[in-house]
Amino acid sequence: MRQSALGAAAREQGCAVSRQQNSFAPAERQVFFWFVALQVRAGDNLKVEWLDPDGKVAATADYESLPAAPELCLLTQLPLAGFAPANQPGMWAVRAVSGGATLISRTFEIQKDPSGGKFNISTVTRTEVSAGETSLTLEGIGFEAGMMIHIAQYSKTGGWNYIAALMPDGAITNTRVTATYHGVLGPGEYMAIVRSLDERLSNPARIVVATSSGYRMPFAGGETWEITQVPYGSFSHWGNVVNAFDIAPRSGACVVAMRAGIVYAFDRGEVQSHTNRSFGNYVTIDHGDGEYSHYAHLARGTFVVKTGQRVEAGQALAHVGNSGYTLGEGGGYHVHAEVTKSFNIASQSIPFTFSDIKTPSKGMVVKSTQPVALGDCGKRFDGPIITQSGTPSSTAVGASLVNASISTAPPARPALNGPKFHGEVGVGDWWHNGVTVPKGSTHLQVRLAFSGADRELNLHLVSPSNKHYGWYGDKTGYSGQGTNPEEFDIPAPESGTWRLSVQGTKGTGEVMKFEIETAMPAPQIAANRRRR
Repeated sequence: MRQSALGAAAREQGCAVSRQQNSFAPAERQVFFWFVALQVRAGDNLKVEWLDPDGKVAATADYESLPAAPELCLLTQLPLAGFAPANQPGMWAVRAVSGGATLISRTFEIQKDPSGGKFNISTVTRTEVSAGETSLTLEGIGFEAGMMIHIAQYSKTGGWNYIAALMPDGAITNTRVTATYHGVLGPGEYMAIVRSLDERLSNPARIVVATSSGYRMPFAGGETWEITQVPYGSFSHWGNVVNAFDIAPRSGACVVAMRAGIVYAFDRGEVQSHTNRSFGNYVTIDHGDGEYSHYAHLARGTFVVKTGQRVEAGQALAHVGNSGYTLGEGGGYHVHAEVTKSFNIASQSIPFTFSDIKTPSKGMVVKSTQPVALGDCGKRFDGPIITQSGTPSSTAVGASLVNASISTAPPARPALNGPKFHGEVGVGDWWHNGVTVPKGSTHLQVRLAFSGADRELNLHLVSPSNKHYGWYGDKTGYSGQGTNPEEFDIPAPESGTWRLSVQGTKGTGEVMKFEIETAMPAPQIAANRRRR
């Protein structure tokens, strides 16, 4: 071994740790171990072992039948946030072992959470109550009245981005609390984080939402293959491909479509590479519902489908191969299968499950339930080429074709003639201001408007006598939580200074801008309006 390093971030297109460190907070997404092996002989075996503070092996990465190389760069990872190691603080070690000898090792620290384990989430159970409502049940320790539940997603550039701030529903016990998310959590990985009244944060707890579309095993009916890497796999499943599966043949060699859709074939003539971190030759299938499945490392010259053809589930695509970045001289044959919401194979993957396998795990040997008649890689599929309007072009190899999010502007309303305010909040943040209501005003009208169908802001009013109006208080004249614009029309309001408050409760992690309009009609103005 020439050198090694630990870090919390790594480059997806290369073999390097981009942020070196030796101490990790429990909320870090993972710990990376990077090292360089020299004078590797064909068939050499290498194992990476992660040792917990008690010296027990907590996780391993097995590199079998390595290729001959004067220098080989390897990068592996230990998942942290939301996984067991986050709750095992102390000094850890990682080592590379071959032939019973330790070749290189490093130590690192997983830090204690600030509460010392007295305030934490152990599990989160998600239940879809309706099409627009999700119930979350958190179990753990140290829960108390007044705490806030945050829902967050990981961003490589900004860490955890809060997308919702929820108040608990009903009674809270020390070990159990429920909350309602008004909306649907789309396919992805989320974290629940609890914030106490004294601003302590719990360790993140994972919420994994898999797509409900029915995907089946990506190999021919009747064949037997082995799952060699699962999501968060130690070899290479991190970053954008964190939700992928690697599956290797034990009998047969034909890769097939997991679902029906339109094919985009990328036989780029690639062979195995030990340095260029590439998907090799691959097929992308557009399923027509905003999801794309990808099949990578296919053997060149074996494609039996063409771009534009519609295939059914189980339809043969190409032979399994080891093109692109795979390990194992003369071996490394497997299909890398993943699902994304964008056409580009390198875009962010989403969690998915196999309808024919209940709980796929590493090392599981499985038999395909795909239709046998369609899975013949020995003959070319002669289905017609279908032209789809708006479908990505097959020439856009490697292009980032992420669908732009479309902001939905609130419906137009007649302008109110009182003071106006502009502000911005993040999820969980508050904005406050005041407005004076003259004596004799017949109504107090307040309107909050913002853009973005994936956002939610709540409007709260407090009268001069400290009476609260909103979803949790007096709902007089209230348009309701989740509306946009969100409005109040309060008859015969108290005179004096009212407090206007806006809370960000749902978003994408970005700062959300808004506008508030007000009006306090006087009796004469109201009479004139009635005459008109």
